[in-house]
Amino acid sequence: MDRILKDLRDRPITIVIFFLLIIIVVAFLIDRAFFASRRKKSEFPCYNQKLVIWSPIPFQEFRKAIKSVNKYCLTVNVEKKSLEEIKETLLLETAAGRGPDIVYVDNEFAFNNLKIFDEYKNKKLTIDNYPEIIFKPLNNKFNLYPLTFDTLVLFVNNRYLANAGLYEPPKTFEEIEQAIPQLRQANFNYLELAPIALGKSNIDNFVEIFLVINKNLNQESEKNSSAFEKTFDYLTQFTNPYSNLYSWDDNLPNALLAFAQERLIMLPAFYSQKKKIIDSNSRLEFSVAGFPKFSQSLKKYNYLKVYYLGVIKNKKSKYSWLFLEEFDKIYPEFAKRNNLIPLRKDLFNDLDKESKIVINEMLIGDYFTNINYDELNNALPKYFDSWLTNKDNLKNILRRTDIFKFFKK
Repeated sequence: MDRILKDLRDRPITIVIFFLLIIIVVAFLIDRAFFASRRKKSEFPCYNQKLVIWSPIPFQEFRKAIKSVNKYCLTVNVEKKSLEEIKETLLLETAAGRGPDIVYVDNEFAFNNLKIFDEYKNKKLTIDNYPEIIFKPLNNKFNLYPLTFDTLVLFVNNRYLANAGLYEPPKTFEEIEQAIPQLRQANFNYLELAPIALGKSNIDNFVEIFLVINKNLNQESEKNSSAFEKTFDYLTQFTNPYSNLYSWDDNLPNALLAFAQERLIMLPAFYSQKKKIIDSNSRLEFSVAGFPKFSQSLKKYNYLKVYYLGVIKNKKSKYSWLFLEEFDKIYPEFAKRNNLIPLRKDLFNDLDKESKIVINEMLIGDYFTNINYDELNNALPKYFDSWLTNKDNLKNILRRTDIFKFFKK
């Protein structure tokens, strides 16, 4: 050892080399400990792009996904817009080269304007992870990212059912017909407590409810004037004071409000309206059941709405889908935080009983893309409100003109 130290003192260049080696080793260890992980992050490609999202969903719901794409040098700006505003302005803004890169849309708008959306071409997202009904209208292509859905259900006041000796919500219209005499508390032409909201235009979503009942009741002949007559005959029984099914009255308020005020036992409505019911009366005890069916119907149908995030076809489409890949990673917590029933099949097993009921209604969903909604929305109140007193005249109008307006050719 003494000899080695003596050689080092006699040869200065050796001392320099020795200390350089020590410095290199120390620098290597520091680099591995503190800088290697940061350098690894910089290995991601830097696209240096800015994306714009139009959505009624606020910025904070996208925050994690936005932070995740920062490693690709992508910045994301969320502009909060209502669905109605989006549908009014999107096509004009897109045609002018402005507008968003990612946009929130419903199935009605999306199906009519598929050409403006870019198809997903990678493998991280797959249609196999969704129910068939979600992508079937999109020609089984991943043209849009499915976000959430809505469908008709039956909200039920549990206490009133139990008071009548009924401990399970009715599953069919036949069961509802049998239960109405037990549920009804009525004078001659006034309902103190309404069993179910059916047959009048002061009912929320009366167009969608009519279409679902019409299709379940008439099956393949749903477009015939005779089918509509049959459905009007059936539904107006619930508003006829002389009928054994008398269940809904003009003196009652809007159906959802009547249910929240505990003046209505069963409310057919969209599942999304559950929040509005709770907001109106947080103490109300109620449950969610499947929308009633007809026991003799071979096929069962419900009204389905689906909401998507769509990628606009432009030079940034690749980066927009990259963002949605990152968003898909946080989708489970996004759905849970917003009280949404998820659309991904890999999340179905962990759902509660109520969510599984709504999923089953979604699986028999129909988009009713063949209807002229505005025509029906304008005409149905006239038929509902006058069918009992002016049936013959309305039948003639229906057969000669109106039935041809209600459906697209």
